[in-house]
Amino acid sequence: MIIVNRLGYNSLKVPLSQDEEHFHIVLQRDTNTILNEVNVVANKKVVRVKPGGIEYDMRYSPIQSGEMINALRFVPLLDVSSKGDVKMVGKQQIAYYVNGRKIRFSGSALDAYLRSLRAEDIKLVEVLTAPDGRFQESLECGVVNIVTKQGEREGLKGTVNARIWKTHYLKGSGDVMLTYDRDKLSAYAVASGFWGSTWQRHWLDYDYRQNGDRRSVHSTYDGKDRNMNVLALLAYELTDYSSLTGQIYATYRPNRQEQYGNDYYYLQDGVGLAANIRNRNETKQTENRSGVTAEYVNSFGRPNTQLKLVVDYYYGNIRQKQEARMDSVFGDGTTRQHEYFTDFAPQKSHVWSGQGRYTFPVGAKSVVTVNGAGYYSKIDNDDRHSVWQGEAEGYVEDEMLSHNLKVREWGVSADAELTGTWNSHLRTVLGYRQNYRNYRSHMVNADARYEHGYWQPEVYASMVYMVNNNHVLTYQGGYSETAPSFDAMNPFRWYSSSSSYYVGNPALSPSKNVYSNFYYQFLQKYMVGVSYGYTGDGIENYQYVAEDGMVVSSPANILTSHRIYAFLNGGGLGYANNRGNVGFTAGLYGNLLNMCYPDGVYEKKSFWQGILRINHFFNLWPEQQLQMVNNGSYYSKMRYGLWEEPQRLELYTEIQKQIGNWTIGLSGFVVAYVVDKKFSFEGHRRYRTPALYIDNAVRGESYGYTLKVSYTFGNQKVKNLQKTQSSNNLIKTRLK
Repeated sequence: MIIVNRLGYNSLKVPLSQDEEHFHIVLQRDTNTILNEVNVVANKKVVRVKPGGIEYDMRYSPIQSGEMINALRFVPLLDVSSKGDVKMVGKQQIAYYVNGRKIRFSGSALDAYLRSLRAEDIKLVEVLTAPDGRFQESLECGVVNIVTKQGEREGLKGTVNARIWKTHYLKGSGDVMLTYDRDKLSAYAVASGFWGSTWQRHWLDYDYRQNGDRRSVHSTYDGKDRNMNVLALLAYELTDYSSLTGQIYATYRPNRQEQYGNDYYYLQDGVGLAANIRNRNETKQTENRSGVTAEYVNSFGRPNTQLKLVVDYYYGNIRQKQEARMDSVFGDGTTRQHEYFTDFAPQKSHVWSGQGRYTFPVGAKSVVTVNGAGYYSKIDNDDRHSVWQGEAEGYVEDEMLSHNLKVREWGVSADAELTGTWNSHLRTVLGYRQNYRNYRSHMVNADARYEHGYWQPEVYASMVYMVNNNHVLTYQGGYSETAPSFDAMNPFRWYSSSSSYYVGNPALSPSKNVYSNFYYQFLQKYMVGVSYGYTGDGIENYQYVAEDGMVVSSPANILTSHRIYAFLNGGGLGYANNRGNVGFTAGLYGNLLNMCYPDGVYEKKSFWQGILRINHFFNLWPEQQLQMVNNGSYYSKMRYGLWEEPQRLELYTEIQKQIGNWTIGLSGFVVAYVVDKKFSFEGHRRYRTPALYIDNAVRGESYGYTLKVSYTFGNQKVKNLQKTQSSNNLIKTRLK
């Protein structure tokens, strides 16, 4: 008799017989095996460095089940807060892709979708600080591409997730995800819902030190957010090397935001109350967004060759109503109407886009990718502003503050990229992209029209040099120009009151951006990096008083910015026979801003902030599949010009238990500040000059706890299962 053992499968006893020449052995997977116990992290390369960024192999992540957000905590170049917000090193924006397809959700809808993704379904995570030609994103935007395990199991399977948590209010979310694989057909669908809220209390105190006046603003922000989202994808393999994919998505989001409080004005002696203004501002918004995407891919059966064609349509319908009221409150409790208005702003948008990309080899060591894309968008915005004219008259439309704006925008882009793998040590990428954007706008009520076009060149280069398996060097650099938005260029007046307005600047030029990143990975577990970014002719708004006494706000090319970020990251640091795993990031971020206003005034600002983040995983009880995830982040005091923000500490803990197909998790978070050398749940943002002192205190949702439940169901049969057979004599020979 022989005993066959394989990690992750049940043992099999096979009796030996002289009469049998072959054995047919089929092993069944052991569903009780916990991969977290396997000592593989120290021997496998979890992070693979590539020219545009990194690839994180989820097979060796300490998080093998549960929400994908927890797994992202251990991915280098990403910073996940205690509340699950994700940021990327050196980037202000992140575009999310799943299997190379862009996720069109945003805001809380995007958060709900990301939480529906399970760590056990993810193959790897690409983090690109310099996106390559596969992604139509600007160089200022980072890309997170989530690659799922596809086609590994046939039939239907799914996951149901439910999540309920408490901060100030009780909140919740839930989703159902289904996948189906059969022969050449693959289907995926997810439906998610979210009901949440945001609650904050603000205290804003002004001390005018020159004349002794004081002002105090007390307000409460109360927001309710709901959304329902659907995404479905159907893929069919036309041949062994070509496929056709269709995707539809839709989101419905009604939300309400309310802010109310009092504005107090004190006498110079600080004792008497000069005025008390009570205010209330309520905004109701309903969003309907949907779209459809079709994709064709063909590799022609040749290596390093691919043709990809994509067409996309997006529709958005946003309806917003804002109601605001300000009343004077007198000492005897009586009130007098100060200001009362409503603003109704419906907006409809249509966007059609298409992309074609072809990749082919040039010689034995290089690959070329050429890309062409274009889009056309149509946006109609009809803003109706009404003011209350008296007890009898009611609302009357204010034509000066009402705007009917139509915007038409189109753009095309073409780019080429050369990837060279010159030897086993060196790989390079060189790319150039040229974009053209054209705006046409029409303000109907003023019968004013405007049109402008911009060229936006981008050039980038990256290199990876592997000294050996333990030492890898990466460099990324690029230059780009960013065109102003259409509202910044429109020479139309947008009145915010009877004495102030905003006007665009048609003389704006594109901002110039340069970035340079250097990363060094050593001992397969550590990475040190330095990132530098420069922006010239940056666009910022400034205010001035016109000759007619109106207060005017207008954009101008007045900003120069130098940004630097240095960090040290370590991951996959196992202990206690790899039951425990630790990762950390220590970083320093700085920004130097120079403002040169049109009136000749020069302003210089800078801020620095230190960051320390530690991620920890521990398998508490392997036999019972009980595990724990911890995250702690520290942010030092930050000074921005004359403003100062306090030190901040964030802590997150989750305990997760797996029972058969069920997964149950309980988590909690705390956000605390160090104010005047004391811990506080209030964050104070302060401004100090000899003439003015401002203290802006914010309190709200600094701690909370969450209950998560997940259930997985469906067919567990392995796709394309193959039997292995060996002769009886061969087995006996191997056993000797």
